[in-house]
Amino acid sequence: MPPKILSLSGGKNSTAMLFLMLEQNRLAEEDRIVFIDTGIEFEENLKFIKRLSSILKEAGHSVEVIKPPKPFTYYCFHKPIERGKRKGQKGYGVPFCVRNKRWCQRVLKREPFINWLRKENIDECEILMGYSADEKRRVGDSLFGVKYAERYGLRYRFAYPLVEQGWDDFKCLNYCKTMGVLNPLYRFFNRFGCRFCPCYTIEEWRTLYLHFPHYFKQALRIEKKSIKLTGRTFRSDYTLEKLKERFENELNQNKFTARCQK
Repeated sequence: MPPKILSLSGGKNSTAMLFLMLEQNRLAEEDRIVFIDTGIEFEENLKFIKRLSSILKEAGHSVEVIKPPKPFTYYCFHKPIERGKRKGQKGYGVPFCVRNKRWCQRVLKREPFINWLRKENIDECEILMGYSADEKRRVGDSLFGVKYAERYGLRYRFAYPLVEQGWDDFKCLNYCKTMGVLNPLYRFFNRFGCRFCPCYTIEEWRTLYLHFPHYFKQALRIEKKSIKLTGRTFRSDYTLEKLKERFENELNQNKFTARCQK
């Protein structure tokens, strides 16, 4: 029977899936738990993964960390473009929010995972994905890409334990709270990914601006450089510079309102 590989992100769903599998004794000694560190993770999430790894050691498991060979900024500004209209130029620019076509998914997650499988001589496996029952529509739609893996003679299938159990987001959230393993980032976000995801909503960018200003400033610097070199922004409907102005105006207005109410 091929080994299971549990994909852990640190989010409530994959964390709930992990502890559910442990509770039900569905993870064997030869099964693997992997976390893909894109290089642009929240430091808070990295600390949380380390904490989970410590807990797992007591159960005889560990979290294996997979990393891309180059940092995020290399692909943004230095990666040679080999085909298309920009062939011969360098850098993709910042990733753009287009479903299943964001280069960050491919080079920071999918390719490092495929390369890890090949390095570990795992040519067949079952990948456990933390999609909740709310996300049934995503079943069969994975960033790991079966067709991509077939180029390298890899065979794997997906399993969705939370969908099988009927666990929705709310159930996963409460389960993690009960187990004492809820990521502290949920104090600020309803969902999270990398520290500056191109698919953030305005509300999520606002949260980053207010509670993680050092990450917002970093994203702003990267986007400005991307605009200068490639013309690309994280989104087509606004730039981070425009959002910064908007958020500053909101803060000033709130301060003014508060003074008037005294």
